[in-house]
Amino acid sequence: MYSVTIGDDFIIPKLNAYDNFNDDIPVSVTTNLNLEIVGTYSITYTAENEIGISIIVITIHVIEHHDELPTITFIEEIPKTYYTKEKFIVPDAVATDYLGNDLIVYKSHEEFTVYFPGIYYIEYFAQDELGNSLYLYFEIEFIDNPDNTTVPVEVELYYESTMGLSGEDLQIELYEIISDMELLRYSDTSVPLSYIDRDLDNASSVFLIYNSARVNYAWDSGATWNKEHVWAKSLFGLAKMSNSHRGMGSDMHNLRAANPVINSTRGNKIFVDGSGSYGAVGSGWYPGDEHIGDVARIILYMHIAWNYEINVGTLEMFLTWHELDPVSPFERQRNDRIYEYQNNRNPFIDFPDFAEYIWGTQ
Repeated sequence: MYSVTIGDDFIIPKLNAYDNFNDDIPVSVTTNLNLEIVGTYSITYTAENEIGISIIVITIHVIEHHDELPTITFIEEIPKTYYTKEKFIVPDAVATDYLGNDLIVYKSHEEFTVYFPGIYYIEYFAQDELGNSLYLYFEIEFIDNPDNTTVPVEVELYYESTMGLSGEDLQIELYEIISDMELLRYSDTSVPLSYIDRDLDNASSVFLIYNSARVNYAWDSGATWNKEHVWAKSLFGLAKMSNSHRGMGSDMHNLRAANPVINSTRGNKIFVDGSGSYGAVGSGWYPGDEHIGDVARIILYMHIAWNYEINVGTLEMFLTWHELDPVSPFERQRNDRIYEYQNNRNPFIDFPDFAEYIWGTQ
Protein backbone atom coordinates (compact mmCIF):
# COMPACT_ATOMS: atom_id res chain seq x y z
CA MET A 1 0.00 0.00 0.00
CA TYR A 2 1.21 3.50 -0.89
CA SER A 3 -0.06 6.93 0.25
CA VAL A 4 0.49 9.97 -1.98
CA THR A 5 -0.77 13.54 -1.91
CA ILE A 6 -2.95 15.04 -4.63
CA GLY A 7 -0.75 16.39 -7.41
CA ASP A 8 2.37 14.52 -6.25
CA ASP A 9 4.63 12.90 -8.78
CA PHE A 10 4.46 9.14 -8.43
CA ILE A 11 6.63 6.73 -10.38
CA ILE A 12 4.98 3.38 -10.86
CA PRO A 13 7.39 0.75 -9.45
CA LYS A 14 8.91 -1.64 -11.94
CA LEU A 15 8.65 -5.36 -11.31
CA ASN A 16 10.53 -8.14 -13.08
CA ALA A 17 9.34 -11.72 -13.56
CA TYR A 18 11.34 -14.89 -14.13
CA ASP A 19 10.41 -18.45 -15.02
CA ASN A 20 11.88 -21.60 -13.47
CA PHE A 21 14.90 -21.30 -15.76
CA ASN A 22 15.59 -17.71 -14.58
CA ASP A 23 14.59 -16.32 -17.99
CA ASP A 24 12.84 -12.95 -18.13
CA ILE A 25 9.06 -12.94 -18.62
CA PRO A 26 7.33 -9.77 -19.89
CA VAL A 27 5.29 -7.93 -17.24
CA SER A 28 2.22 -5.91 -18.27
CA VAL A 29 1.00 -3.05 -16.04
CA THR A 30 -2.55 -1.67 -15.81
CA THR A 31 -3.78 1.02 -13.42
CA ASN A 32 -6.71 3.32 -12.73
CA LEU A 33 -4.53 5.76 -10.78
CA ASN A 34 -5.62 9.41 -10.80
CA LEU A 35 -3.35 11.69 -8.79
CA GLU A 36 -5.84 14.60 -9.04
CA ILE A 37 -8.71 12.97 -7.13
CA VAL A 38 -8.76 11.63 -3.55
CA GLY A 39 -9.42 7.90 -3.55
CA THR A 40 -8.10 4.38 -3.52
CA TYR A 41 -6.55 3.04 -6.71
CA SER A 42 -4.64 -0.02 -7.81
CA ILE A 43 -1.72 -1.01 -10.00
CA THR A 44 -1.92 -4.52 -11.44
CA TYR A 45 1.14 -6.43 -12.65
CA THR A 46 0.56 -9.47 -14.84
CA ALA A 47 3.13 -12.04 -15.99
CA GLU A 48 2.29 -15.10 -18.06
CA ASN A 49 4.14 -18.12 -19.44
CA GLU A 50 3.02 -21.43 -20.86
CA ILE A 51 2.17 -22.75 -17.37
CA GLY A 52 -0.10 -19.94 -16.18
CA ILE A 53 -0.55 -16.35 -15.04
CA SER A 54 0.78 -14.56 -11.96
CA ILE A 55 -0.86 -11.31 -10.82
CA ILE A 56 0.29 -8.80 -8.17
CA VAL A 57 -1.89 -5.84 -7.15
CA ILE A 58 -0.54 -2.76 -5.32
CA THR A 59 -2.98 -0.39 -3.61
CA ILE A 60 -2.47 3.39 -3.88
CA HIS A 61 -4.20 5.91 -1.57
CA VAL A 62 -4.42 9.48 -2.87
CA ILE A 63 -5.01 11.81 0.10
CA GLU A 64 -5.57 15.53 0.72
CA HIS A 65 -2.37 16.11 2.62
CA HIS A 66 0.69 14.02 3.22
CA ASP A 67 2.12 13.68 6.71
CA GLU A 68 5.74 12.69 7.04
CA LEU A 69 6.44 9.18 5.86
CA PRO A 70 7.97 6.60 8.19
CA THR A 71 11.71 6.24 8.01
CA ILE A 72 13.52 2.93 7.60
CA THR A 73 17.13 2.62 8.71
CA PHE A 74 19.28 -0.40 8.11
CA ILE A 75 21.10 -1.94 11.04
CA GLU A 76 23.84 -3.16 8.73
CA GLU A 77 24.88 -2.44 5.19
CA ILE A 78 23.12 -4.37 2.44
CA PRO A 79 25.62 -5.87 0.02
CA LYS A 80 25.29 -5.03 -3.66
CA THR A 81 26.63 -8.41 -4.76
CA TYR A 82 26.51 -11.82 -3.15
CA TYR A 83 27.52 -15.34 -4.06
CA THR A 84 25.17 -18.03 -5.35
CA LYS A 85 24.79 -21.32 -3.45
CA GLU A 86 25.29 -19.59 -0.10
CA LYS A 87 22.46 -18.80 2.29
CA PHE A 88 21.74 -15.06 2.24
CA ILE A 89 20.46 -13.65 5.53
CA VAL A 90 18.45 -10.51 4.77
CA PRO A 91 19.78 -7.64 6.95
CA ASP A 92 17.47 -6.25 9.64
CA ALA A 93 16.13 -2.70 9.69
CA VAL A 94 14.35 -0.40 12.15
CA ALA A 95 11.53 2.03 11.37
CA THR A 96 10.03 5.05 13.10
CA ASP A 97 7.10 7.37 12.43
CA TYR A 98 7.41 11.17 12.25
CA LEU A 99 7.17 11.35 16.04
CA GLY A 100 10.02 8.88 16.52
CA ASN A 101 7.82 5.98 17.60
CA ASP A 102 9.08 2.54 16.65
CA LEU A 103 7.24 0.71 13.89
CA ILE A 104 7.30 -2.90 12.73
CA VAL A 105 9.44 -3.48 9.66
CA TYR A 106 8.31 -6.23 7.32
CA LYS A 107 10.78 -7.93 4.98
CA SER A 108 9.93 -9.83 1.82
CA HIS A 109 12.37 -12.56 2.91
CA GLU A 110 14.20 -13.56 6.06
CA GLU A 111 16.72 -15.72 4.24
CA PHE A 112 17.07 -17.48 0.92
CA THR A 113 19.57 -19.27 -1.30
CA VAL A 114 20.04 -18.46 -4.97
CA TYR A 115 21.48 -21.15 -7.23
CA PHE A 116 21.67 -19.22 -10.51
CA PRO A 117 23.36 -15.83 -11.13
CA GLY A 118 21.11 -12.84 -11.69
CA ILE A 119 19.43 -9.80 -10.16
CA TYR A 120 17.08 -10.47 -7.24
CA TYR A 121 14.99 -8.09 -5.15
CA ILE A 122 14.27 -7.67 -1.46
CA GLU A 123 11.70 -5.30 -0.02
CA TYR A 124 11.17 -3.54 3.30
CA PHE A 125 7.84 -2.07 4.39
CA ALA A 126 6.67 0.02 7.34
CA GLN A 127 3.35 1.75 8.05
CA ASP A 128 2.28 4.17 10.76
CA GLU A 129 -1.10 4.45 12.49
CA LEU A 130 -2.30 7.08 10.00
CA GLY A 131 -1.74 4.74 7.09
CA ASN A 132 1.39 6.49 5.86
CA SER A 133 3.62 3.78 4.49
CA LEU A 134 7.04 3.37 3.00
CA TYR A 135 8.39 0.66 0.72
CA LEU A 136 12.08 0.31 0.05
CA TYR A 137 13.25 -1.96 -2.76
CA PHE A 138 16.81 -3.18 -3.09
CA GLU A 139 18.27 -5.22 -5.86
CA ILE A 140 21.16 -7.59 -5.22
CA GLU A 141 23.26 -9.20 -7.90
CA PHE A 142 24.10 -12.81 -7.21
CA ILE A 143 27.27 -14.04 -8.87
CA ASP A 144 29.07 -17.36 -8.93
CA ASN A 145 31.77 -17.71 -6.31
CA PRO A 146 34.98 -18.46 -8.22
CA ASP A 147 36.29 -20.34 -5.18
CA ASN A 148 33.18 -22.49 -4.79
CA THR A 149 33.35 -25.59 -6.96
CA THR A 150 31.19 -27.89 -4.84
CA VAL A 151 28.23 -27.70 -7.23
CA PRO A 152 29.45 -27.76 -10.84
CA VAL A 153 27.23 -26.84 -13.75
CA GLU A 154 26.43 -30.46 -14.60
CA VAL A 155 25.10 -30.97 -11.06
CA GLU A 156 22.91 -27.87 -11.34
CA LEU A 157 21.55 -29.27 -14.59
CA TYR A 158 20.89 -32.61 -12.83
CA TYR A 159 18.38 -30.80 -10.58
CA GLU A 160 17.20 -28.28 -13.17
CA SER A 161 13.61 -29.59 -13.20
CA THR A 162 13.22 -28.84 -9.46
CA MET A 163 13.50 -25.07 -9.81
CA GLY A 164 10.46 -23.30 -8.37
CA LEU A 165 9.11 -26.42 -6.63
CA SER A 166 8.51 -27.01 -2.94
CA GLY A 167 6.68 -29.36 -0.61
CA GLU A 168 5.24 -32.54 -2.08
CA ASP A 169 5.86 -31.33 -5.66
CA LEU A 170 9.59 -31.05 -4.96
CA GLN A 171 9.65 -34.41 -3.19
CA ILE A 172 7.99 -36.11 -6.17
CA GLU A 173 10.35 -34.48 -8.66
CA LEU A 174 13.42 -35.47 -6.62
CA TYR A 175 12.11 -39.03 -6.56
CA GLU A 176 11.87 -38.99 -10.35
CA ILE A 177 15.47 -37.77 -10.60
CA ILE A 178 17.32 -39.87 -8.02
CA SER A 179 15.36 -43.12 -8.37
CA ASP A 180 16.86 -43.40 -11.86
CA MET A 181 19.97 -45.29 -10.74
CA GLU A 182 22.24 -48.08 -11.96
CA LEU A 183 22.72 -50.44 -9.03
CA LEU A 184 25.47 -53.01 -8.57
CA ARG A 185 24.92 -56.40 -6.98
CA TYR A 186 25.55 -56.23 -3.24
CA SER A 187 28.68 -58.44 -3.53
CA ASP A 188 30.08 -56.05 -6.13
CA THR A 189 29.85 -52.96 -3.92
CA SER A 190 32.80 -53.74 -1.62
CA VAL A 191 35.69 -52.58 -3.79
CA PRO A 192 33.83 -49.47 -5.03
CA LEU A 193 33.06 -48.60 -1.40
CA SER A 194 36.79 -48.71 -0.60
CA TYR A 195 37.14 -45.89 -3.14
CA ILE A 196 33.93 -44.06 -2.25
CA ASP A 197 34.71 -43.85 1.48
CA ARG A 198 38.42 -43.02 1.01
CA ASP A 199 39.77 -40.64 3.63
CA LEU A 200 40.30 -37.10 2.36
CA ASP A 201 43.75 -36.75 3.93
CA ASN A 202 45.12 -40.25 3.47
CA ALA A 203 44.57 -42.03 0.15
CA SER A 204 45.53 -45.40 1.66
CA SER A 205 42.72 -45.35 4.25
CA VAL A 206 38.95 -45.41 4.41
CA PHE A 207 37.06 -43.22 6.87
CA LEU A 208 34.77 -45.25 9.12
CA ILE A 209 31.35 -44.16 10.27
CA TYR A 210 30.58 -43.76 14.01
CA ASN A 211 34.14 -44.05 15.44
CA SER A 212 35.83 -41.88 12.76
CA ALA A 213 38.74 -44.34 12.48
CA ARG A 214 41.03 -44.47 9.44
CA VAL A 215 41.98 -47.98 8.42
CA ASN A 216 43.59 -49.62 5.38
CA TYR A 217 41.29 -49.18 2.41
CA ALA A 218 41.85 -52.63 0.85
CA TRP A 219 38.80 -54.90 0.98
CA ASP A 220 39.71 -58.08 2.90
CA SER A 221 36.25 -59.66 3.04
CA GLY A 222 35.21 -57.59 6.04
CA ALA A 223 38.06 -58.38 8.44
CA THR A 224 39.39 -54.80 8.76
CA TRP A 225 36.16 -53.00 7.88
CA ASN A 226 32.77 -54.09 6.62
CA LYS A 227 29.66 -52.54 5.13
CA GLU A 228 27.15 -50.87 7.42
CA HIS A 229 23.60 -50.38 6.18
CA VAL A 230 22.87 -47.01 7.76
CA TRP A 231 19.16 -47.66 7.28
CA ALA A 232 19.30 -51.19 8.69
CA LYS A 233 18.35 -53.60 5.92
CA SER A 234 16.01 -55.60 8.15
CA LEU A 235 13.97 -52.42 8.68
CA PHE A 236 13.15 -52.27 5.00
CA GLY A 237 12.37 -55.97 4.74
CA LEU A 238 15.71 -57.45 3.67
CA ALA A 239 16.77 -59.49 6.69
CA LYS A 240 17.96 -62.33 4.41
CA MET A 241 19.52 -60.35 1.59
CA SER A 242 21.65 -62.37 -0.84
CA ASN A 243 24.97 -61.30 -2.31
CA SER A 244 23.34 -61.15 -5.73
CA HIS A 245 20.74 -58.66 -4.46
CA ARG A 246 20.49 -55.59 -6.68
CA GLY A 247 18.12 -53.11 -5.09
CA MET A 248 17.51 -51.11 -1.94
CA GLY A 249 20.08 -53.15 -0.02
CA SER A 250 22.85 -52.48 -2.54
CA ASP A 251 22.27 -48.72 -2.86
CA MET A 252 25.73 -47.38 -2.05
CA HIS A 253 24.35 -44.11 -0.69
CA ASN A 254 23.16 -46.23 2.27
CA LEU A 255 26.41 -48.22 2.67
CA ARG A 256 29.24 -46.91 4.85
CA ALA A 257 32.58 -48.46 5.75
CA ALA A 258 32.40 -49.41 9.44
CA ASN A 259 34.29 -51.20 12.17
CA PRO A 260 32.94 -54.79 12.20
CA VAL A 261 32.48 -54.91 16.00
CA ILE A 262 30.71 -51.54 16.08
CA ASN A 263 28.56 -52.57 13.12
CA SER A 264 27.53 -55.75 14.93
CA THR A 265 26.85 -53.84 18.17
CA ARG A 266 24.61 -51.38 16.41
CA GLY A 267 22.73 -54.20 14.64
CA ASN A 268 19.37 -52.88 13.53
CA LYS A 269 18.83 -50.46 16.40
CA ILE A 270 16.90 -47.38 15.33
CA PHE A 271 18.57 -43.99 15.66
CA VAL A 272 17.82 -41.91 18.74
CA ASP A 273 19.05 -38.56 19.98
CA GLY A 274 22.04 -38.24 22.26
CA SER A 275 25.29 -36.34 22.62
CA GLY A 276 29.02 -36.93 22.52
CA SER A 277 30.37 -40.22 21.24
CA TYR A 278 28.54 -42.99 19.39
CA GLY A 279 26.85 -45.86 21.16
CA ALA A 280 23.64 -47.40 22.42
CA VAL A 281 21.16 -45.09 24.12
CA GLY A 282 18.56 -47.26 25.73
CA SER A 283 17.35 -49.58 22.98
CA GLY A 284 18.43 -47.14 20.28
CA TRP A 285 21.68 -45.99 18.68
CA TYR A 286 23.33 -42.57 18.66
CA PRO A 287 25.82 -42.19 15.77
CA GLY A 288 28.02 -39.62 17.53
CA ASP A 289 28.12 -35.84 17.16
CA GLU A 290 30.42 -35.99 14.14
CA HIS A 291 28.12 -38.31 12.20
CA ILE A 292 24.55 -37.18 12.89
CA GLY A 293 24.41 -35.05 9.73
CA ASP A 294 25.85 -37.83 7.55
CA VAL A 295 23.27 -40.27 8.90
CA ALA A 296 20.41 -37.79 8.52
CA ARG A 297 21.18 -37.03 4.88
CA ILE A 298 21.46 -40.74 4.05
CA ILE A 299 18.07 -41.43 5.66
CA LEU A 300 16.42 -38.48 3.90
CA TYR A 301 17.88 -39.67 0.59
CA MET A 302 16.65 -43.25 1.11
CA HIS A 303 13.21 -42.01 2.14
CA ILE A 304 12.87 -40.09 -1.16
CA ALA A 305 14.72 -42.44 -3.52
CA TRP A 306 12.86 -45.57 -2.40
CA ASN A 307 9.58 -43.95 -1.33
CA TYR A 308 9.84 -45.79 2.01
CA GLU A 309 8.35 -44.51 5.24
CA ILE A 310 10.99 -43.67 7.83
CA ASN A 311 11.02 -46.35 10.54
CA VAL A 312 14.64 -46.01 11.65
CA GLY A 313 14.08 -42.88 13.74
CA THR A 314 11.91 -39.78 13.38
CA LEU A 315 11.84 -37.33 10.50
CA GLU A 316 11.96 -34.42 12.95
CA MET A 317 15.15 -35.73 14.55
CA PHE A 318 16.87 -36.30 11.21
CA LEU A 319 15.95 -32.78 10.04
CA THR A 320 17.43 -31.39 13.25
CA TRP A 321 20.62 -33.43 12.79
CA HIS A 322 20.80 -32.22 9.18
CA GLU A 323 20.89 -28.63 10.46
CA LEU A 324 23.21 -29.23 13.41
CA ASP A 325 25.90 -31.08 11.44
CA PRO A 326 26.37 -29.42 8.01
CA VAL A 327 27.61 -31.18 4.87
CA SER A 328 31.33 -32.00 5.04
CA PRO A 329 33.93 -32.19 2.25
CA PHE A 330 34.06 -35.96 2.83
CA GLU A 331 30.33 -36.25 2.07
CA ARG A 332 30.74 -34.22 -1.11
CA GLN A 333 33.58 -36.44 -2.28
CA ARG A 334 31.54 -39.53 -1.42
CA ASN A 335 28.49 -38.21 -3.29
CA ASP A 336 30.56 -37.46 -6.42
CA ARG A 337 32.12 -40.92 -6.36
CA ILE A 338 28.82 -42.75 -5.90
CA TYR A 339 27.56 -40.82 -8.91
CA GLU A 340 30.38 -42.36 -10.95
CA TYR A 341 29.03 -45.84 -10.16
CA GLN A 342 25.27 -45.44 -9.66
CA ASN A 343 24.57 -42.41 -11.83
CA ASN A 344 22.49 -40.78 -9.10
CA ARG A 345 23.17 -38.30 -6.32
CA ASN A 346 22.10 -37.42 -2.78
CA PRO A 347 20.26 -34.09 -3.18
CA PHE A 348 20.57 -33.19 0.50
CA ILE A 349 24.34 -33.11 0.11
CA ASP A 350 24.30 -31.09 -3.11
CA PHE A 351 21.60 -28.64 -1.96
CA PRO A 352 21.00 -28.90 1.81
CA ASP A 353 18.12 -26.40 1.59
CA PHE A 354 16.02 -28.99 -0.25
CA ALA A 355 15.07 -30.30 3.21
CA GLU A 356 13.66 -26.93 4.18
CA TYR A 357 11.84 -26.59 0.87
CA ILE A 358 10.17 -29.98 1.32
CA TRP A 359 9.44 -30.16 5.04
CA GLY A 360 9.98 -26.60 6.27
CA THR A 361 8.42 -23.21 5.59
CA GLN A 362 10.19 -22.07 2.41
